[in-house]
Amino acid sequence: FIYAGVISKSRGIEEIIKSFALVQKQGFNFHLYLVGPWVSPELRREMEEMIHNLNLTKQVTITGRISFQEVGCLYRQNDVGLALLHPEENYLTYLATKIFEYMAVGIPVLASNFPLWKLLIIGHQCGLTANPTDIDEISKKIVLLIKNRCLRCRLGANGWKVFNSHYNWDTQEKKLWEFYKRLEEL
Repeated sequence: FIYAGVISKSRGIEEIIKSFALVQKQGFNFHLYLVGPWVSPELRREMEEMIHNLNLTKQVTITGRISFQEVGCLYRQNDVGLALLHPEENYLTYLATKIFEYMAVGIPVLASNFPLWKLLIIGHQCGLTANPTDIDEISKKIVLLIKNRCLRCRLGANGWKVFNSHYNWDTQEKKLWEFYKRLEEL
């Protein structure tokens, strides 16, 4: 499992860690990569302490900020991408770039159950959604993905297909040019 992006409480870091602690208690094997800058050194220390106290130090790798190429390599080495942001106004109204990055490399997404996100993820069958503040629900979805390799493969393949047919620069470029043309006409 991988989370890539700014690491903060509003982006679900506490719930992610606590959910994986529940998964570990059920006896499932996993590895979690936390990739990206922390909003503060204090939060990093607090979460490292939580990881230690929950006996997750062997299962969690914190990389910090790494190059985009290194992130891409890590995406390809993982089975599921996480995007469990809290239901804050600015997150509810946009689609997180990380979702498309996960789709582009063919790994399924476990993301927040925001209406717009569900429309994309459930609509294209490229991942699962969960209430980002409910660690029980998140851990159940994690277990489902761990136990069902075929599901992971199918969801990842669906994401890759829809990314390549709808959500890539070639298709978006046409939309952008059309938008510019409409602006010129105003």
